[in-house]
Amino acid sequence: MKKKDFKKQKDFINYTKEHKFDKMCTFLTYPLYEKKLKDTDSNKKVKNISSYVELTNETINSSDYFLEKMQIKNGIVFLGLNEASIGTQIDENHNSFQTMHKYIRALNEKRNTSKDYAIAKLVHNVKAVEGSFAFDIINGIQITHMPELNSVIKKMNKNKFEIKKNKENFIGLPIKNNNTNNLYKHIKDYDIPIFYKLMRKLDPKVVICFGNNSNSLANTFNQLCDLNLNIFKMDHYSYTGNAKKYGNEDERRKNQVINILNN
Repeated sequence: MKKKDFKKQKDFINYTKEHKFDKMCTFLTYPLYEKKLKDTDSNKKVKNISSYVELTNETINSSDYFLEKMQIKNGIVFLGLNEASIGTQIDENHNSFQTMHKYIRALNEKRNTSKDYAIAKLVHNVKAVEGSFAFDIINGIQITHMPELNSVIKKMNKNKFEIKKNKENFIGLPIKNNNTNNLYKHIKDYDIPIFYKLMRKLDPKVVICFGNNSNSLANTFNQLCDLNLNIFKMDHYSYTGNAKKYGNEDERRKNQVINILNN
């Protein structure tokens, strides 16, 4: 059998690295988690599940697994909001394609505070989305809550001609910080051009947003950039809700995604 050359996948990886998008995007595949599930008795739960979400350098650079799994033509893109400021990443050497693959431990605490493992569960439950492209809509700002987001969206809509004019002015990725004093300028100068460039490159049929805030921003970006994307909202992966009222969170997310794909 002729071995696949994965030219399109390799070209896309080179594209992400050329623009440094590999520092803020990813593909939703979780080989360590899948292997752990296979090695664990089906009647038992995987212990310390959050430690199996990482994409290792070996997986990314030294095997065909990553190239086989990554999807650039399945028409699906997932969007988060931003990188939360909740602790210290265990291993900072693996810094390519680590968005939504992080094992983070709160400072001075033994427990893991990242909820990225919920995405690994989702991908396992809905194989149609495995390998989908994903990124955070706001890049470089590491903060857990953005209370001023609604006012920024209003300002963006008010200054829509300025936004439209600037959408193709890609200047690179911002330096990481936790400062939201001028969030509007940050979004105008960095996030909208990044969003526009990636969406034009991928041309997805479906954009799935984790949570209300990413959904609100994505719809605003979509309108201001004249992209005509089909955007859908699902529960954020960190949201648990009331199990008695809303059902099991993993099943709920699974059903939300299946309903979106069948829309």
